[in-house]
Amino acid sequence: MIYWNTPNEAKVKLRGKCKMNKMLKLLAFFCLLCFSVPASGEQQNSQCNDQKWYEDFFNKHTLELVLCQDKKKVCFISDASFGKDLGDTWQSQFSLEIGEQFRQALDDHGSTTFELQAIQEDEVVVKYESTFDHRSFGKNFVTVDTCSIKIPYIARG
Repeated sequence: MIYWNTPNEAKVKLRGKCKMNKMLKLLAFFCLLCFSVPASGEQQNSQCNDQKWYEDFFNKHTLELVLCQDKKKVCFISDASFGKDLGDTWQSQFSLEIGEQFRQALDDHGSTTFELQAIQEDEVVVKYESTFDHRSFGKNFVTVDTCSIKIPYIARG
């Protein structure tokens, strides 16, 4: 129990406790607000969310995909929507061994790298990593999607 000598002393001490209680509530509110806002450019990872889009992308933009003569490489020809950087030159016609990378043409908000994972009898397996920055659209995060897709061989007719 708390005892005060005079009624005025009791009022002053109670008023002080109320102010302190309000300050603690205000501090708790600001802490909650600060911890609930995501960090700048928070990364959100996903698996195969864009798989169908990339399968359609390769179907649309691959002009030719064949097994090279040495059978250890595949030869790509694209409409320049994807390719390889060779020095200062963008190559839309290129060959790859397993483990080599190529990329989608540059974009203001996103980027995608591809890696040849397997060369099979009638298709290749390509892993993609797609990154998209949503911050310029007022959202404070970056999405990263990864997946492996199969791309069938396409010969020029």
